[in-house]
Amino acid sequence: MPVQSPIEISNRAIEHIDDVDPLEYHGHWEPVGVARVQNTGTSAMVTFSKRKQQPYIIGGALDTNKYVFEQLHFHWSDSDESGCEHTLEGMKYSMEAHAVHYNAKYKDFTEAKNKPDGLAVVAFFIQACGEKDCPEFKKITEGIRIVQKISTSASLDSDSFTCRQIAYRGLVCRS
Repeated sequence: MPVQSPIEISNRAIEHIDDVDPLEYHGHWEPVGVARVQNTGTSAMVTFSKRKQQPYIIGGALDTNKYVFEQLHFHWSDSDESGCEHTLEGMKYSMEAHAVHYNAKYKDFTEAKNKPDGLAVVAFFIQACGEKDCPEFKKITEGIRIVQKISTSASLDSDSFTCRQIAYRGLVCRS
């Protein structure tokens, strides 16, 4: 049975696999198409459209399976100390982003979501940078401000979601 939120991630409890290639991101950071941000009532969700091909991930524990990007959503709170769902070594971060992908062997997300190998979710822990306006997140936070009411949405340039804005140093980003 899969583990559900919240999860306490502990280095002592993780099985380290040394001979696995890094997770590869393809097309996630290309500034093409339209990014749509929507207030779902529980998070801000981002989807991409008007692209020749949706972004996808391969490698890592996914091996050669291709997982197609479906959406990115954020979890945060009023406090910079407790915004994410999960904890890492007991620490809560300001925000957590989940990049949700579905296995390309299925027709779409709806078909894949109930399959044991159907989804791959990559979580990013994000810590407030201490500045009032963190430049790396300015476009993202401006988009989220537009959709403060539940069920509202807005279109943003895809360049609002670049590797530097979402990812951390050392992440493998390939286009």
